[in-house]
Amino acid sequence: MPIALVGPGQIDQALESDQPVTGSYSDIAQTLDNSVVFIAVYTHMWTGQSKIRNALVKLGHTELEKDMVTNPRWNLLPEDWRKKFTGVHSQVQRAVDQASVSSDDVSFPIRGVHVIARRAYKEFATQIKDIEKNDFVPLVRQLVKQWPQIVDDFRKDIKDPVVWAALAPKLPQASRLSEKFWIEIIRVPIKFSTDTTLEAVSDIEMVEIAEQGQRFAKNIAGMIVGGLEDELRNSIDNLLGRIHEKGVIKQATLDMVKAAFKKLQDFDFVMTDALKEKINQNKELLMNSDYKELNNDIRHDTGQIAATLVKYLQTVREQSIADAAIVRAFGRTRRAIRT
Repeated sequence: MPIALVGPGQIDQALESDQPVTGSYSDIAQTLDNSVVFIAVYTHMWTGQSKIRNALVKLGHTELEKDMVTNPRWNLLPEDWRKKFTGVHSQVQRAVDQASVSSDDVSFPIRGVHVIARRAYKEFATQIKDIEKNDFVPLVRQLVKQWPQIVDDFRKDIKDPVVWAALAPKLPQASRLSEKFWIEIIRVPIKFSTDTTLEAVSDIEMVEIAEQGQRFAKNIAGMIVGGLEDELRNSIDNLLGRIHEKGVIKQATLDMVKAAFKKLQDFDFVMTDALKEKINQNKELLMNSDYKELNNDIRHDTGQIAATLVKYLQTVREQSIADAAIVRAFGRTRRAIRT
């Protein structure tokens, strides 16, 4: 059965329109299998937190019942080190966000899994490895080097031998500390073609499996096109607003638009030929734009650079809306599917 792919704000329009908004499931499944990769990225970090067994919790002078409170925990990793590792984790998360697609209207059904364009995977994996090599591993080495001093400071601060006896076993040896930190990328083996080789399932179960696969493919396709549309529209509108209001354009403002265009090209199988043509007409103007030159052009020069950029971005935005390419390219016709 064909799958209707309806994007954000398009439900009523699709129901009222006589134009076809469906596409072959097999086409959609094949396109997704050929064009996207599902990944999970984990930054494994020892938090230094461990439950304190047999702890007594008091409120003032009153001991609280154990079933009324959660067990307190040791904080064995100093706060400054925790912030350093959290900073690296944020770098990893930004890389994931920049490469993957997300939508406010369609959430990915598997927690912790992200979808990226297959053609962008090598660059993405290299970026994660660079973060690991240049930021994460050196930080771990510094911690290992300083760990004996950190443990010694703990020992000096804790005067009660009973408390130290409970705490000491929780402190890892410096030689084993690095084993508690690593970054990994997991390629999640998701395929959209239905597995017809399953055994010990009834015909009804096979129908359910097929229907679940179709719903899953629809959700992923909807998330991709909806997320791309949102990112493109929001970044362009943000930049256009600053130009029209003669506000201050920052590097991050331009970077948002450039990132949206790059991601759109990574997922170019959802674009119509008309939108590709509009993007390629003056793409170099956007990619070579410098925020300082734009600010000077708006305030002191003729404004010609900004005007040309505005016209280009408006053309791209209007074309994407007119064709509904970002939202409905998967479902309009078979020609819109790039396999």
